[in-house]
Amino acid sequence: MRITGLATGLDTDSLIKDMMKPYKTRVDRVKQDKSLLEFRQEMYRNTIKEANSFYNKYFTTNSENSLIMSSAWQSVSFESSSGAVSATGGTGAEAINYKVNVESLATNTKNILNEKDIENIETLKVKMKDKEIEISLTKKNDKGEEVKLSNDEIIKELNSKFKSEGIEVTAKYSELAGGIVLSSDRTGKETDFEVLGKKVNETDFNSIGEKIEGKNAKVIIDYGGNKPYVYEGKTNSVTLDGVTFKFNDVTDGEVKLTGKTDVTKTKDLIVNFINDYNNLIGNINKLTNEKRARDYLPLTEEQKKEMSEDEIKLWNQKSKQGLLRRDSDLERISNNLKQTMRKTMEGINLEKIGISPVSDYGDKNGTFTIDEKKLEEALKANGAEIKNLFIGNEKGSKGILSEMKDTLYNEFETVTAPLMKKAGMENSVTSFNNDLTKEMQKKEKLIAEMEKDLKRRENAFYLQFSRLETQMSKLNNQSSYLMQQLGMV
Repeated sequence: MRITGLATGLDTDSLIKDMMKPYKTRVDRVKQDKSLLEFRQEMYRNTIKEANSFYNKYFTTNSENSLIMSSAWQSVSFESSSGAVSATGGTGAEAINYKVNVESLATNTKNILNEKDIENIETLKVKMKDKEIEISLTKKNDKGEEVKLSNDEIIKELNSKFKSEGIEVTAKYSELAGGIVLSSDRTGKETDFEVLGKKVNETDFNSIGEKIEGKNAKVIIDYGGNKPYVYEGKTNSVTLDGVTFKFNDVTDGEVKLTGKTDVTKTKDLIVNFINDYNNLIGNINKLTNEKRARDYLPLTEEQKKEMSEDEIKLWNQKSKQGLLRRDSDLERISNNLKQTMRKTMEGINLEKIGISPVSDYGDKNGTFTIDEKKLEEALKANGAEIKNLFIGNEKGSKGILSEMKDTLYNEFETVTAPLMKKAGMENSVTSFNNDLTKEMQKKEKLIAEMEKDLKRRENAFYLQFSRLETQMSKLNNQSSYLMQQLGMV
């Protein structure tokens, strides 16, 4: 704690504070420059996050909103009169009616081994086509005595050998069957395998257990043609003319499947996609169009002390305004996205199906309005062509989504993307390894050096005033002495 001004009567603290203002202003300017860098990074990262969310929602295979999956374009659905049969419409499916009779389901091959089957078995062998495995059913205990493996140990050993040899069979214990059940992983009559056992003191292997042969499915599908289609196969599903039939149980007579055209899901996905695209492109437009509010520099610590949190928030919003105006990376991305949305495929473009561009040269430039009724009618009439417009055709021509996916991936999803190099993203390798963070680190180093200089300068000023105080104190003492000698006191 400094006690100053006793001899001079000067308000030393105030004087030094005023003398320090030009130097503190220089530090504040560097801090403001750093804040502007932070604002720019925040704005870039918010754009990257929005683009990532958009990409993950519509361009990945594990999203229910994905438009690149064929399931998004299934406009035909089927109602079944029984849970024994179901059908799903895919590409090329027609909304017609079917009658299905499931005479038999495809089953896997099984072999049930009860305690009696393996009671005297020393070695167990399983053969499937050209592959086989053997396991011993005994082991030595701690006393060196031969003892039988438990059911759990047998199952563990079998499954380990099956996996290592690539044999598509699985062993498990079944209380209902009363023993170990070996089942082929696939269905059909071609999944046959043998289970053999060799008894103690014997050399030959013999078949053991209760074997249940695998069977193929047999299904009769009447589609209204000259004669029904007969499916005989190793699985309980089949895809015919774009329709995937799934057989869940044997039927007692015919199951009716009623087909109908339903484009609601596809229409809703497209509408949501366009709306989210509008938000993304609109936000990018705003960033590149808005003018700089140069009177709103980032607040200094002294200024923040005099303002409320809401006032600080509003001021910061103004400070950020226009920081990315005419940003070359954002403008390039925006132009590429807009160009993609103008694509025409096989004579069809977005405008012809009810998705019309907005006449605007501001923030809404490149956005669209949607006539949902026209879009729904277009999907019913030209569903296959519209699908091609969005995801591409069989000739290899890319659709809107295919091209946009490439743009979004290259601009936002890879660590080598220009914006990632410039601003980086939290929780990634670019979090600190990016241009703006490096610039901020330089500013932090400069600020630290300048603040050290401030402290040295402030101490020097106090030292000067301290010397002045000392001199004034001496003069005051001399003056008092003279006055005493002259009898003036």
